[in-house]
Amino acid sequence: SGITLEGRYTIVRLLGMGGFGAVYLADDNRLTGRQVAIKETFERTPEAQRQFELEAQLLARLSHPQLVRVTDYFSTPAHELFLVMDYVSGDDLAQRLQRTPGFLPERQVVDWISQVCEVLTYMHTWVDPATGRRTPIIHRDLKPGNIKLQPNGRVMVIDLGIAKVMEAGRHTTRAARAVSEPYSP
Repeated sequence: SGITLEGRYTIVRLLGMGGFGAVYLADDNRLTGRQVAIKETFERTPEAQRQFELEAQLLARLSHPQLVRVTDYFSTPAHELFLVMDYVSGDDLAQRLQRTPGFLPERQVVDWISQVCEVLTYMHTWVDPATGRRTPIIHRDLKPGNIKLQPNGRVMVIDLGIAKVMEAGRHTTRAARAVSEPYSP
């Protein structure tokens, strides 16, 4: 904590870590009072960097009220890759499940999952405004920990750090490496 990245983002604390990256809470020093989530990707090959930059630029064009917004990306001379997203506070579905004895109310769960399906439909049918072409985006790490529960009853889908762009005639061949068990597609 206290480390400043890009001369702009001061790390406050580690939010989480997995096999493929870490997520930090950071203060945006340019926009005072704004906090962001910064996802560091551990893969540092030249191909990973090229793909990361292309995907970060596409993810930043997504716009849905229940999908975390990607606002910046950068790399360091040591090839560390960082994706900057809006920070969404509050409980996620995994935390709610841990604190709730028994089952969650069916009506509430169906409402949350319906909202998640709306976000996924948006992502899977997304039309890139830069090209006018349908360009499906696959989340690849949808799990309770990546579904934030807002006080107003709405959900927010977060952590687009391993999302993949579907290209015509291609598969997301690396998806098997970048998933959370047992939520992998």
